[in-house]
Amino acid sequence: MCTIQTCRDTSDAVELCEPLGLYLKTVARLNVSIQLPQMKTPGKSISNWEVMEKLRQAIRPEEFTTLKISKTTLEFIRFEGEVENKSALKTIVSRLEGSTVKLSGFPDNLRIRAAEAKVPFPTRHDWDSYFRDARDMDEMKPGERPDTIYVQGLPCKWFADKRRDPDRPSELLVRQAFSSLGEVRCLDIPLLDPYQKDAEAAVGKISTFSFSQDLTFDVYVQYKEYIGFVKAMDSLRGMKLMYKTPEGRAFAANIKVDFDKSQHLSEESITRRQQEKLKMEALEREREERVLRERQEEERLREAERKRLKEEEELRERKREEKQRRKEERKRREEEERRRKEEEAQRLKEAEEQRLREEEELRRKAEEEARKKREEEELKRQREEEERRRRVEEELRRRREEEEERKRLEEEARRRREEEIRKAREEEELRRRYQEELRRKWEEEEARRKREEELWRRQEEEELLRKAREEELRRRLEFQEAVRREEEAEGLRRLKVEGLRKKREEELSGGRKKEGKGKKRREEDRKKRKKRERKRRRSEGREGWSGEEWETSRDVGKRQRGDRELELKRMREEEEQRELQLAKEREEEKRKAEEEEKRRREAQEQRSAAEATRKLQATHLLQELFELVRAQKKREEEEKEAAAAAAARVSCSQEDSSDEAELREELLRQEQLLREKLLRNLEAKKRQKALEAKLQSSANQMADASNILVSASRS
Repeated sequence: MCTIQTCRDTSDAVELCEPLGLYLKTVARLNVSIQLPQMKTPGKSISNWEVMEKLRQAIRPEEFTTLKISKTTLEFIRFEGEVENKSALKTIVSRLEGSTVKLSGFPDNLRIRAAEAKVPFPTRHDWDSYFRDARDMDEMKPGERPDTIYVQGLPCKWFADKRRDPDRPSELLVRQAFSSLGEVRCLDIPLLDPYQKDAEAAVGKISTFSFSQDLTFDVYVQYKEYIGFVKAMDSLRGMKLMYKTPEGRAFAANIKVDFDKSQHLSEESITRRQQEKLKMEALEREREERVLRERQEEERLREAERKRLKEEEELRERKREEKQRRKEERKRREEEERRRKEEEAQRLKEAEEQRLREEEELRRKAEEEARKKREEEELKRQREEEERRRRVEEELRRRREEEEERKRLEEEARRRREEEIRKAREEEELRRRYQEELRRKWEEEEARRKREEELWRRQEEEELLRKAREEELRRRLEFQEAVRREEEAEGLRRLKVEGLRKKREEELSGGRKKEGKGKKRREEDRKKRKKRERKRRRSEGREGWSGEEWETSRDVGKRQRGDRELELKRMREEEEQRELQLAKEREEEKRKAEEEEKRRREAQEQRSAAEATRKLQATHLLQELFELVRAQKKREEEEKEAAAAAAARVSCSQEDSSDEAELREELLRQEQLLREKLLRNLEAKKRQKALEAKLQSSANQMADASNILVSASRS
């Protein structure tokens, strides 16, 4: 695949064909190897892109024009790169050789080895040995000796004639370009010969596919002299092709150059290709003739098909005309039959019309006679109807007057009842307010009395508690004084015993020499003790007591202390009993207050129930009054409807006897309805009176209950 690169440095370019802007540029290629450490972690990998970026950073400010991987193993990675020129190549090799690179995921640095790469190109020894060892070649014949070069990867647009075909190479321009290296005998561009592909396929040559096969081309160039061939090989060794545009931009393309080993431009190969070309042309002509014959045969078949279709169309047209003719004949016969039937129907219709006219005349005469008879009967019926209507109107007017009188009386009774109800409500309201006022005053008086009793009781309890505390304090002081005296007496006894013990010890330890002094000292001590004892007894009022009296006094003191303790215990028990009694009294008062509150709530509930009953009764009374009013309105509407129905029935009756019977029946029904309504009104009045009596009795009961409550509150 041809890679066309932009060339920035053209200092080492060698002219190939200046009119075409073609030059040769040295290939500066190097190999870079990186030693890989032994990977102990399975699944660990190395990013080639990371390594390439590290290499690009290592040679800066220089740059690789191309950098690709040429070989990868577990021990090393080998890259192949190109730079702009040879001078930069040496600098880059010196920078990379022996340096290290640090990759992510590896603790150690990796060592880099770099060296200039040799461009694969045949040498003179290669082609000399090849042609010397070849047995089927004759060095005296062109194409079978080292005189032809095979160049691959030439860009098509660089050798294209812009005026004719800008995408295909021109043989003249290719010859012009390679003639600068030596005189060209002939050349061949397989891309321009479409028959070569077919010929190669015919001889079994395999052609490979490449994405750049339409962008580049191959060429075989044969020189007349061996020196031209050698000069061309030497000039193209280690070179790539460079193209300069008229604008001054430069591009470079790698090309592959080798000597021809296939005898492509030998006379035998040229003759064979020409023969193959002639065969291909003959086959092409035969194919074209066959195609022409096939087209003529298809045209003949299409013409025959057109004729057949035309005949079928003519046949269908004749059949259609025959069918149309038969259809018209059938329509003509049907039209004649229809006209005949219409004439027959017209005759029958005229006869029927004549018969109908005669019948109409007879019917008209009969109707005229019947009409005259009906008019006479109608006049008679109208006179009778007028008389009946007058009697009915008189009856209805009389009944209406009676109903109005009854309504007036009922309205007056209703007003009287409403006035009585209103007065009863006002009296009830006044009674309720009076009862509320009495109850409120009684509750205030009761609360004030309870507060005064509670205050007096608390004062009395506080006075008792104060006296009990004073008595308790006095008793405690007396007890403490007695205890203090007992403790003083006990201290004196202890001092006396201690003195006696010391004296005995002194007597035992002092010996006889001190016996007199001891007796004297003991005597003095005894006198001093007696003196202190007399002084103490004098202070206590017990002077002159003997030992028995002293013991008796001490026993009495003990008994007094025991009595005081018993008294204190008894006082504590009495105080506890008083507290329990007070608690019981408070519980009793609380219970009484709760019972009083319960009785008050019950009385309130009874009053509320009585009030609700009274309201319910008043509501029922008003509801019955409204029902009476609605019944009255409904009765009036029914009477109006009955009168209208009676009038309609009277006006619509046909015969006198039947009309009179219906009128009598209607009057009887109305009379029965009036009787039923009067009975219902009487029953309603009775219920109303009973309800009023019940309301009055309930009001009296409520008044009695309120009086009882007032008397109870006063008591």
